[in-house]
Amino acid sequence: MAKARPSKKRKGPNPFVSLLMFVALGAVVYSQWDRLVPFVRGALGMYGGDEEGVLDADWRRIAATGKTAVARYLIAKGRAPSSNEEVGLEDAASYHAGALRSMDIDPGGKIIFEFGKSPSGPPGRVVLTPDTSQVLQDVVKWDCTTSSYKNLAACTYVPPN
Repeated sequence: MAKARPSKKRKGPNPFVSLLMFVALGAVVYSQWDRLVPFVRGALGMYGGDEEGVLDADWRRIAATGKTAVARYLIAKGRAPSSNEEVGLEDAASYHAGALRSMDIDPGGKIIFEFGKSPSGPPGRVVLTPDTSQVLQDVVKWDCTTSSYKNLAACTYVPPN
């Protein structure tokens, strides 16, 4: 009678369990695709898919400057600013880079970006509005709207009236 050999212990994870985990991960990604793509694009700074192409590095840098100034003012004073001067920024036309022509802070802390016609896109306007009702732990949430650019990442298109 042949002597039975003991089976060898596998090293590493069970391949069947690994396959199941991979399939489950794929299902989650597929089910959340509409949320995942803008999140990844925003996190990685990948705005190349915007057909208008207005989100260049200069625009994002200047937008961050305006958002930071408004948020600091809002947190310190408890109310939204109404002008560039009130938050210590230069006048609107000073923020001219690439297609961007101006950055103006309006009453309520709205930041309005005006773009001129350029090789990167048509002229238009983008508005960032702070959500003053939900300032949590010194973090201000922003709402981006535009009536000029239909496919601007992380910005809601509102048809012109």
